[in-house]
Amino acid sequence: DRSPAAMTGFLTDWANRNFELIDKYQPDLLWFDNGANLRVLDPLKLHVAAYYYNRAREWKKDVSISTKYIAYAPSNDDTKQIGSIIDFEKIGSRSPAEIRPAPWMVDDAIGSTWGYTNGMRVTGGGSIINRIIDTVSKGGTYLLNLSPMADGTIPVDQQKTLLEIGEWLGLNGEGIYGTHAWTQFGEKGWHFTVKEGALYAIGSPTSGEAVITLVNESTGKVTQVERLGSKDSLKFTQDGNGLIVKVTGKETNKLPIILKISGLNLK
Repeated sequence: DRSPAAMTGFLTDWANRNFELIDKYQPDLLWFDNGANLRVLDPLKLHVAAYYYNRAREWKKDVSISTKYIAYAPSNDDTKQIGSIIDFEKIGSRSPAEIRPAPWMVDDAIGSTWGYTNGMRVTGGGSIINRIIDTVSKGGTYLLNLSPMADGTIPVDQQKTLLEIGEWLGLNGEGIYGTHAWTQFGEKGWHFTVKEGALYAIGSPTSGEAVITLVNESTGKVTQVERLGSKDSLKFTQDGNGLIVKVTGKETNKLPIILKISGLNLK
């Protein structure tokens, strides 16, 4: 039944169910597929967004809404979105290739399908970690979609990936959480983040030396280089050609390491 009365009843019921979930769980984030464009359900998104933000004010809680494309931007310019975080579906050709100003996010699937399907392929922890690094170094936030089974359980292969990511972040989270982009997101083999006066260089050295050409004398004098997850300071040299850090077999492995570089003139 597509009569106006039937559609009004359906949409009102849909909104009320969303309000119930908002009030019950007080979520930190709502995610809207596409934006407030001309599809029949999208006008309700504005209604839900207003309710959510007003309730969050009553809760005295900071919350966000993530939407794709032009979202709430009257100018149709997604760099001027209003009241939402711009979202890009899947990392790669659709996500920013460079540092992007203003809040943005990538939503990505842990496997070959968004919902659970028989025979779905699950991405390993190492690949997801590299996607996180790429996103954060460009100023974004990474949202990982899981695919639980019908009874709500997370399949073992997805659990394995999550545990691998968690183990890596347990050692290296300092260079990911609460950071922002540097003046350049990376160079060959390395990505960069910044926090509290330190530059974090994230990469996978293939030998006993890590060479970072962007960290040369023009960026300031390096005073210390540490590897996250280790209490030891690393030996290094710095000149006009860049920074060379001595790493040992302990530091070189299949997953990226993070070097915390102190003493630079950071912007």
